[in-house]
Amino acid sequence: MNLNQDRRKSPRKPLEPPEVGLMFFEHEGGAGSGQDHVAEYVDLYNRSKEGMLLRTTRHLKAQAPVYLNVYDAWAKAWVMIKGEVRWSERVPDKVSYWRAGIFFNNEETNVEIPWEDILFSNGMPFPSDYEFFRKTKMLRFISGDVVSPLLNAITRVVAKPGDRLIAQGEEGNKFYVIQDGSCTISVEKSGVITPICRRGPGDILGEMSLLTGKPTSAHVDAETRMVRGG
Repeated sequence: MNLNQDRRKSPRKPLEPPEVGLMFFEHEGGAGSGQDHVAEYVDLYNRSKEGMLLRTTRHLKAQAPVYLNVYDAWAKAWVMIKGEVRWSERVPDKVSYWRAGIFFNNEETNVEIPWEDILFSNGMPFPSDYEFFRKTKMLRFISGDVVSPLLNAITRVVAKPGDRLIAQGEEGNKFYVIQDGSCTISVEKSGVITPICRRGPGDILGEMSLLTGKPTSAHVDAETRMVRGG
């Protein structure tokens, strides 16, 4: 570790709390096309012009190519960078995680990878979705250490008007964050359904049942076309 630090041309800037990055890397035996890539949100712990330190759930092989979509504060935009894994080791206090040193290939400036197609085909949230999620009432207060695992667990889904998202009385094993559109919440008693309220962008659905373990207390139906993560 010290040897790697001594070779750096510029100091790494510690990131506290860690920033979020989106990493793409090839399947074992992949041929290099977009279909061969896996995507994962990762934690970025320090960063310089030459490289960065990140935390991932994957063991990355040394010299393996990776692509990182990271937020550029100066440009106020997400940018794609090609890198190479220099080393990888387990995180001592969190055995399900690995940390890896990434060297940036600054000579290759035109990085082309069908990252949007990769995310869409796997139902993963986009960087713009992350920007939305972190501003919601509940998610903006969670610890920085759990942001990436949460993003990796979210599935991006589109609902049509009339689709039932949650049925009253079912097991509450997930929650949703509404990104676009609206839904109605209604209670059923003795066969009579009574609408009680409407929810829209930024609202969270199903969290109380998930937290308490109790059955869901109401029906939730899409009123318009909706984009939601859950």
